[in-house]
Order: sequence, then C-alpha cells, then structure tokens
Amino acid sequence: MKVISFINHKGGVGKTTLAFNYAHYLGQKNKVLFMDLDPQMAATFLFDNFEDKAFVGRIFREETVTPSAVTKNIDLLNSGSGLRLLEIKSFLHARPARAHLLKKYLAAAADKYDYCVIDTAPQIDMLLDSTIMNSQVCIIPVQSEILPILGLEAINKLIEEIRLAGNNAINYFVAVNMFSKVTNLQKKILAEMKAKYPKIVLENYIRRSIAVVEAQERKTPIFKSKKEVAADFLRMFRELDRKMVI
Repeated sequence: MKVISFINHKGGVGKTTLAFNYAHYLGQKNKVLFMDLDPQMAATFLFDNFEDKAFVGRIFREETVTPSAVTKNIDLLNSGSGLRLLEIKSFLHARPARAHLLKKYLAAAADKYDYCVIDTAPQIDMLLDSTIMNSQVCIIPVQSEILPILGLEAINKLIEEIRLAGNNAINYFVAVNMFSKVTNLQKKILAEMKAKYPKIVLENYIRRSIAVVEAQERKTPIFKSKKEVAADFLRMFRELDRKMVI
C-alpha cells in the first residue's frame, strides 16, 4: 500500500479538494483508504459520512475502527462531527507516543488497499510529523502568491528533517492550485518557484474556477465533469502517476 499525504500548514490552498479528487482518480482502478486527519472535517463532509465506527480518532485510543465504504473502491476513516478530532489532538499532546499508532494501523491495513490518501490539518504538530514519517509521497498544494510560498519553505524544511530522522524514501511534490494566467504576479511567482524547486514543483497547475466550488456543493469529483478545469486535474494526476511510477 502506497501512502500519499496532502500537507500544508497554511489553510485555503485547496488541499482537501486535491485529496478528495485524487482519491476518486485512484479509485477508478484501485482500492483506496481515505483518512481525514483534519478536525475541520471538510473531506468527511464531501464524502458525506460521519459514522462513529469509522472515526479516525479511534486509532489513537487503540479502539476498534472500521472504515466506511463510501464508493465501490474507496473506504473512509472520517474526522468525526463537532470537531471531535480536536479532542484527540489534545489527547496526543498529553501522550505523544500514541501518534505512532498511525504506523501500526497503516501496517495492518496494507494488505487490504492499494493506496491510502491522507488529508491533514493546516498546522505543524506531532500528528503531521507522524503522517509524513509514514508516507511514501507528500503532495504540497500551494497558491502562486507570496504568503503561501513563504509557508512552502517551512514545509520543505520539515520534510527534510523527517528524512534525516528516518524516512529517507519519502518523495514530495508541490502542486500549484487556483492559478490565474491573467495575473502577472502569479506568473512571476510560479516561475521563481520552479527555478528554486525545479525537481519538486509539478509542471501542470490547476486554474482558479467556480466549477470546482460547484462540484464541492454536489459532493462530486470535478475531474469527471466536462468543465475546462477538469482537464487540469487530470493532467496533474497523470503527471503524478509518471513521477511516482504508479
């Protein structure tokens, strides 16, 4: 099972949108486990499943947890309702060793799934550290703007630290989202980003489009639509296929 995490400690960059759509993309031909580790529960909302038996926080309390089948090939571990996952984060702060129970769960699930896609919270904490440590690939969604790029430097440093701590095999890529070709500043920042991180910034980007928001309202993956932006998602996902040698 390949574990692919979507990470960024800055919110509003489209992390959940990319994770949700990528899980559906992989689920066309593979068995996928989706894990929502964001207390804001956006991915859980998109999958429309809050079953208590599938609450991801059960992993860290060493309770029985049973993923919910949300499509033919996608099972979900949800983040709970009413910000329940925040209670788990407080629990982990008091008992940090329990963050490593994620590794134990993923190892037990490895024979049942081809991929595990993890959506993370927009913050740096021990749960994010554990997620990165147990991932083979991290996708870092960013906007081509000044503040998100500053945040990219912090995430890049964190991943390099985790590489030194033991996960030497991790690969990571930067996915530019909500890009506007008519904005000169965004084009300038994108060029600078590619120059600074030539090996990790994906060539394909996703344009800003109201169609993405409309797909979220319908709780459906955008890449299956006939909208122009759907082709952006497919090009990016296929580039990831090539880079990860799926």
